[in-house]
Amino acid sequence: MQEELASLTLFDDVLPALDILAKQGIPLAICSNLAKPYGVVIDKLLPQFKFSRHLSYEIGAIKPDREIYESIVAGTGSAPGQILFIGDTCLADYEGPTEFGFRAKHLVRSQPSEGNTIASLKDVLRLLTHQMTE
Repeated sequence: MQEELASLTLFDDVLPALDILAKQGIPLAICSNLAKPYGVVIDKLLPQFKFSRHLSYEIGAIKPDREIYESIVAGTGSAPGQILFIGDTCLADYEGPTEFGFRAKHLVRSQPSEGNTIASLKDVLRLLTHQMTE
């Protein structure tokens, strides 16, 4: 397991997207179904960002359980409709959040962006820019 943890890296679009969002003052949250050792890796990979953390081993619930989404609302102070939830698992990261009232996009890096699917975190920046001009 230590070898796997040591080999974890970020996709190329992660740091630039988070940096732009943070500089724009957009609150960031991280929500994941993880075992405790992976939480330490998140801290090492993303030390420069302040996140509202909602990790399954800390919350005691896993996506798509309602409790983990409630934790995000409580931890961010945002209404569900103000939250854009992005993730790579359709049920846990798109369907569950959408049913809870979040806006959500399913991240599928192997497909072009279309409808409720995005191919890159760069697409999130375009979505937010588009919303700000509406």
